[in-house]
Amino acid sequence: MAYASYPQGKGSGPVGARFSSPNEKSAQKRLLAKCFGYMSLGLAVSALVAFLSSLLFVYVLSWSCDPSTGEISASAFVGYIAVMVISGIGLLIDGIVVNAVIAKNKRSAWVPYIIYCVLMGVLLSSLLIAGISFYTVAETFLLTSFAFLAMFLIGYFSKANLNVFGMVLGMVAMMFLLSASFWGIMVLVSGNSFLYYFYDMVVSGVVMLISIVVVAIDAYNIKRLLANGEGMKNLALFCAYQMYCDFIVIFLRVLYVLLLVGGRKKR
Repeated sequence: MAYASYPQGKGSGPVGARFSSPNEKSAQKRLLAKCFGYMSLGLAVSALVAFLSSLLFVYVLSWSCDPSTGEISASAFVGYIAVMVISGIGLLIDGIVVNAVIAKNKRSAWVPYIIYCVLMGVLLSSLLIAGISFYTVAETFLLTSFAFLAMFLIGYFSKANLNVFGMVLGMVAMMFLLSASFWGIMVLVSGNSFLYYFYDMVVSGVVMLISIVVVAIDAYNIKRLLANGEGMKNLALFCAYQMYCDFIVIFLRVLYVLLLVGGRKKR
C-alpha cells in the first residue's frame, strides 16, 4: 500500500469532492475500468510468460537428463536456480523502479510495469515445473478472482475510513505473527506431524484472510485517488499495479492452502 507516495491531485476535499457531476462520475468509472483492464493485461502477461517459461525449462531440463539414469545434469539445474534467483532480485528492483517512476510523475511507467509482470511470470513458472496441475491452478485462480472482486467492491463502496481499520489490522497481524513464531518453535520441538499441519493451516489461513482484507483497504484508497487525481500521469496504471500485486499475493496464499489440504487428503 504505497498510496502516500503517489502525487496527489488538486482536489483536497473528502472522497467524492471531485467527480460530483454526471460527467465527472463517468470519468471516474472510465478510470476504474482502465485500472481493471491494465491489471488484467498484467495478469495475462504473467500467465503467458509462466506457461512458456515452464515449457522451455522442462525442455531444457529434460534435454540435459542422463539417458541411463534419468538424472538432470548439475549444470542445467544450477542454471535454472540462477534464472529464478536473478528473476527474484530483478522483481524486487523493478518494483522499486515502478514506484519511483510513478512518484516522480514525469514518465510513463508502462515499461517497468510490463517488466515486472514478465519477471513475475518467470517465477510463477516454477509452480508448473513443481508438478502442480493446471486444474489446481485454475481452481486457485477462480477462488482468488471471487475473493478479490468481492473485497474490492466492499472497499470501493465503503463510506467508512478503512485506513483506520488498516492500522488496527496491521497491529493485530504483527501480534499474531509474533505469537505464531513462538508457537511454531514449540511445534517444531515437539516433532508432532499433526500439530505441524494444524499450525501450518492456521497460520496460512490467517495470513490469507489478512491478504484478502487488504484488498478492501487498497480499494478504498484507489477510490480516493481516482476522485482526487484526475488527469495525473500513470494514475490508472499505478492503481492497476497495486491491484495486480494484491491479486498475486492472494493467489499464492490460496494455492498454498489448497495444496496443504490436498496433500493431507492423500496421506
